Amino acid sequence: MFPAFLGFIMLLLGKNIDQLAWAVRLFALLNPLLLYLLIKRLLGTREALVAALFLAYFGYTSTLSQAFNIDAFLLTEYLLTAYLVLTAVDRRSSWLSLLSGFMLGLMILTKETSIVVLPTAVVAALLLGWTLKDVLLHYLGVLVICAPWWVWVWNVSQSVFLLGKVPVYFLYLVVAVSLIAVMVFYLAYRLGVFHKLAIYLQANRERCAWVLVIGWTLVASLAMLSQVNDLRVDQSTAKYLVNQVMRGTPLWYVLPLGGLFAIWKSIKGSRNWAYLLAMGILWVPVSLVALVMEISIRQWMIQQALGYASLAGLYIAAPEFFSRLKDWDWKIVLKGIPSRSQVIAFVSSHYLLNYALTCVLILFLIWGTGVQTRILANGIASNTANDNPVATDINPAVLDMKNWIDQNIPKGETILATWQYSYQLAFQDDFKHKWKAFKMNCASGPESISASSCRLDIQVTPVWPPTQIPFWMHMDNACRPTMVTFSDLIREMKKDEASYLLMTRQQDFTATNSWTPALVSSGAFELMYQTFVRRGSPSNQISLSMLRITGREPRNLPTQMSAESVINLAQCERRRVGEDKYVQSIRSILPYGIWLVSDPNDNTAYSAEREREAREIIESIYGYLPKMPSQNS
Repeated sequence: MFPAFLGFIMLLLGKNIDQLAWAVRLFALLNPLLLYLLIKRLLGTREALVAALFLAYFGYTSTLSQAFNIDAFLLTEYLLTAYLVLTAVDRRSSWLSLLSGFMLGLMILTKETSIVVLPTAVVAALLLGWTLKDVLLHYLGVLVICAPWWVWVWNVSQSVFLLGKVPVYFLYLVVAVSLIAVMVFYLAYRLGVFHKLAIYLQANRERCAWVLVIGWTLVASLAMLSQVNDLRVDQSTAKYLVNQVMRGTPLWYVLPLGGLFAIWKSIKGSRNWAYLLAMGILWVPVSLVALVMEISIRQWMIQQALGYASLAGLYIAAPEFFSRLKDWDWKIVLKGIPSRSQVIAFVSSHYLLNYALTCVLILFLIWGTGVQTRILANGIASNTANDNPVATDINPAVLDMKNWIDQNIPKGETILATWQYSYQLAFQDDFKHKWKAFKMNCASGPESISASSCRLDIQVTPVWPPTQIPFWMHMDNACRPTMVTFSDLIREMKKDEASYLLMTRQQDFTATNSWTPALVSSGAFELMYQTFVRRGSPSNQISLSMLRITGREPRNLPTQMSAESVINLAQCERRRVGEDKYVQSIRSILPYGIWLVSDPNDNTAYSAEREREAREIIESIYGYLPKMPSQNS
C-alpha cells in the first residue's frame, strides 16, 4: 500500500523528489489530528488535546529525519481504523463497520505484522457493545481487501504470513475442521446454545475480552517470535532498549506511569480505558520482535502514540487527584499544624493545579521542541558529514548526470548501473531509458558482500586459481574469492543489451568507485561523461561516470585489490602451495601486477598499517608497486 500511496502522489505532483518528500511528511501531520479524534471519543476533549500535543512534539513522526517512512503511514492507517471502529460503535452504522474493515485490510497489506490487531472488533463488541452484525461486516471488509492478496501469494509461494510452507495434507485437515465447525455451529444454533452463550457473554463481557486479548497476544507472540532466526536476549538487547528506544522516546520515564494509570482505570471499571489498554496490549508481539531483532525505532511508532494517549489521561486526571488532598485529615498527617493544612488545601485547588500543570506542559513542549530540533539537525549533519550511503540526497552532481543523459543518450537505450544514485537517476529519468542493476558472480557467502549485489542464479564460488585474469578481486579471510573480469562485465552488458555503463559505488563494496580508470585504460570502454559528488572529507568523493562499450578487445592490466584482500591472498596462497611457492603462484595467477585501491569502508584504527603491509607484499612479489591512473585522468 505504501508504494501505491507514493505512486498516487506522483500522479498528482509528478516525479520531483523534493515535492514527494514534502507531501509524505505533510501527510504524516494527520497523525496528531487522528489521535485527537480517537482519544476524544474514548476519553474526552482535554485528554485528546494533550495526547495530540504529545504526539506532535515528541512522536517519531516529527523526530525522524527519514522522509519516506512506511511506519508513519501505517500509524495514520491504524489511527483511522480505530477511529472508524469507535464511530461505527457509537452510530450503529453498517457502512462504517464495513469501511473500518476495509481500512484494517489496507493496513495489513501495508505491513503484515498489523494482523496482530485482528481481534480489535471482537474486543469492541465485548467492551463497548458493538453488535454482532456490525462485527461480521467489519471482518467481511477485511476479507474483501486481503483475501485476493493471500490467494495470489499462496499460489506463487505456497505460504502466507506466519504460516510458511505447509504440506498439502494440512490444507485437507483445515478444510475438514472447517466443515466440522460449520456443522457444530449449526447444531448449536438449533439447540439454542448461542442464546445461552450470549447471556453468558453479556454477564461476563470484561472477563471474556481480557481472555481473548491475553490469549491472542500470547499466541501471536509465539508465532511471530518463531519467525526470528537468531532469537536471543542479551546485553545488546539492553543496549538497544536504552540507547535507541529510550533515547529516541522523549518522556519515556513517565510513560510507564501512563500505562499503570490505564490499568488502574480499567480495574476501576472504565470500559473505554480498558479498550485503550487492550489496543496497546495487542501490539506486544510486534514490540517483542522489534526488541529481539533490534530493528529501527520507527517500529515503535504505534506503541508510542498509545503510550502518549495514556499519559495524557494521567495528566488531565492529576488535578482531580490532588484536589482531594484537602479532604484528608491533615492535622494527623502534619502533626496538628492546621495552618499548613490550609496552605495545602489552597494549593490543591482545581483551578491552581490546572494552571500549574498547563504551564508545566507548555514548558515541556518548548523544551521538547528544542531537543527534537537539535536531534533532527544533528542527524542530517551526521548523514552529510559521514557520507551516509543510504541517504537519498539531492545534489548538483546527480542532477548534472541526469541532464547529460537526457541530452546525449537516446530514449530506450539500456544503462547498466551500480547501486549508489542509480535508483535516484532512474526515478528522475522517468524510465525514458531501460535501467539494469549491476550484478556480479559472487563467492558463496562472502562476508563483506551480500546477495543483493550478486547474480543469485549463478552464485557459486569461482574456480581457484582462476582461468582468466580478473581486473578486480576480493579475497576474504576464509579464502573465498570474488572476481570480475573484463569478459564477465562485457558478457553481462550483452546479456542486458546495454551499451552504457554507469559506474558509482556499489552497495556492499565501494571499490567500484575506482573501476572507471581501469575500464577506460583497457580500451574496452570510453568515458562519455563524469561528475563528482563531494561530501564530507575528500576521501569520500564519489564519482559518477558514464561509460560506453567500444567493442575493442581489452588490453591486459594489473588487478585491483584492497589492502585486506592482498594480505588475505598472500596468507591463502601460503597455506595452499607453501611458503616457498606462494610468490610464484601469485605471479602466475595475476601476471600483470596488483593495483592497490583504498577501501572507504575500512575505518579500523590499523587500516594505515594494513595498507603499508599490503604495499610490502606487492613489492616483494613483483619488485615494484604499479601506480593506478587517477579518476580525473
